[in-house]
Amino acid sequence: MGNEDAIAGMLTKEGYGNVPVGVSPYSNDTAYPEYWDKFSETVANNEKIDAIKLLRRTLAESKEPVSIVTTGYLTNIYGLMISQGDEYSPLNGMDLIREKVKEMHVTGGVYPSGMDFNYAYVPFAPLSARYVFENWESAVPLYIYTYDLGGPLMCGGNLQNMSETDYLAWALKKRGVESGTPSWDAFTVFVFANIKASENHGITTEKCNMAIDSEGVNIIEDCPDGKFFRIIKSRDNEYYRDLINADLILP
Repeated sequence: MGNEDAIAGMLTKEGYGNVPVGVSPYSNDTAYPEYWDKFSETVANNEKIDAIKLLRRTLAESKEPVSIVTTGYLTNIYGLMISQGDEYSPLNGMDLIREKVKEMHVTGGVYPSGMDFNYAYVPFAPLSARYVFENWESAVPLYIYTYDLGGPLMCGGNLQNMSETDYLAWALKKRGVESGTPSWDAFTVFVFANIKASENHGITTEKCNMAIDSEGVNIIEDCPDGKFFRIIKSRDNEYYRDLINADLILP
């Protein structure tokens, strides 16, 4: 089973069998097939479509500005940016982004410098991340969620007694981290979901620039006229951990 089957299984299990699943044109073989096999146990009929096509279709068909949240490699965003007109829109990728994307939230990067998994772990990650940051449309806000934000948030410990019925709880137990795991992606999703109340949660931004070299090493420099926005959190880690844990058990 591929990753897309696992994603479809998880979506269907949570009641989202009508949500399409994008299949990346970039190979991402997993070293832990037992996880994907487990998540694929749920029979799913979600539409599976090339990820770049799905992004283009979603943007072209949307009547409202679209927000994009990424929690992994930027390969599909890179693919969108270099895409040409197709059956969904005559616009190329960059023009489609200018016309339809409201903002993008990106998980990844080490502040002020370093090597992050999402920008460096696989051969095509540095190329795509570098291209995205060098060529992103500056009129479309891009928010960067660095490693230090979600890393200290050990979330998921409140699911310990749900491993027989909940995929996330099962995965945490399987990895031996049922007391909680670093939550980079969960923090990004939490901030985006609460963006209108972000200041109430101690979330602010600092304008910055981002540079990534061919190996995936990044440098983030704060500057008043920067092209991007770096997310900053001011509350203690337990505050955000407790809020994210509460979201994990929503019905």
